[in-house]
Amino acid sequence: MKRMNTKSFEYYLKDSGLAVRTVEENIRDIEHFEQWAIQENYTDMEHLNYNELLKYVQYLKNKGLSISTVNIRVCSARKYYDHLKEE
Repeated sequence: MKRMNTKSFEYYLKDSGLAVRTVEENIRDIEHFEQWAIQENYTDMEHLNYNELLKYVQYLKNKGLSISTVNIRVCSARKYYDHLKEE
């Protein structure tokens, strides 16, 4: 699997003016997202499609996470893909 470039993502978040703790939480969320993708045998994080992202959301809900937590993790994923578009 092509691994995520979390260092580049971290710089992107810091340049966006986010607080250190927010950056750390976003990185943690993205690492969690990547672990899920590995578990699901996805080979390229940069090219997951909409249906695959919906599976991730369903996975989070099935784990019993609150809607708020699910939304935070989805927002972290969105920031990661926004970062990729800017690279």
